[in-house]
Amino acid sequence: MSFNNIKIKKLVKNISLPEEQVKSLLFKQAKYLKIDGNLLLKSYIILDELKTEANEKQAQELKEKSKYKTKNLIISKYMDVIIKLYQEGSGAINIARYLKLHHKVTISRSAIANFIKTNEIQRNG
Repeated sequence: MSFNNIKIKKLVKNISLPEEQVKSLLFKQAKYLKIDGNLLLKSYIILDELKTEANEKQAQELKEKSKYKTKNLIISKYMDVIIKLYQEGSGAINIARYLKLHHKVTISRSAIANFIKTNEIQRNG
C-alpha cells in the first residue's frame, strides 16, 4: 500500500504526529476496516477540509458580530438572541422577558432598546 506523500504531510501537520506513526496508523486502520489505504487517507483530507470550512464560517460570524457595538457584557453574550428576536418582531420588553425566562438573565428593556437603536438593527420584513 502506498500513499500520496503530499496528503500524508498534510495529515501529519493536522494531527501533530510523526510521519512514520501516521503511516502506521493508516495501515492499521485500513487493515482493520478492510478498505484501501488511499480511501482512508482521502477521508482524513475531507475531514480536514470540513474543519477548514467550519473555521472560516466561524470567523465570518465573528466578523459579523464585531460590527455591533456594546459595552454591556450580558448583551454581548446574548447578542445573537436579541437580534434574532428583534428581527422576528419582538420589542425590547418581550426580549427582556424572553431572556429572563429562558436564560435567567435580567437586562432592562432600555438597555436592549439602546443596543438596537445604537446599532441600527433593522427588522426583517
